[in-house]
Amino acid sequence: MQIQKYITDKGRTLLERLRSVGCWVLADGRDNSVTFSRGLLRELRRQAGVNEGARVMVFRVGDEYGIVLNPDVPEGSAVHDIQYNSKYKCVGFACEVPSVARILYDYGLPSGVQCRIGIAIKRIGDHRVYVMRRGRVGRR
Repeated sequence: MQIQKYITDKGRTLLERLRSVGCWVLADGRDNSVTFSRGLLRELRRQAGVNEGARVMVFRVGDEYGIVLNPDVPEGSAVHDIQYNSKYKCVGFACEVPSVARILYDYGLPSGVQCRIGIAIKRIGDHRVYVMRRGRVGRR
């Protein structure tokens, strides 16, 4: 029985890693914006469906930060609308709480440049959480 549980857990971990390939965000501390990669955008579209507007919430997950899509939170919570930028032809959101500069500071990165941060897809409770990986950070 323990062998079956071990194989199931390893298979689930492998699936999460495969889904995370090509998923990253571009965090810009100068204007507090977060831009999605095409792989992450494809994953978010798959999860959100076509009928509802997409909103995200950023929060702490241990010593890292996570993004959850369409959260069930009380009115007045810091939930951000996903927007299309026609000038740069990209999709992302403006993040004021917590600020992108704060996220970059916590990760030990300068806030005056754009930083590419890898995403790990994890399940916490009933929600799929996109965790910004602390160890997978690269400057653009």
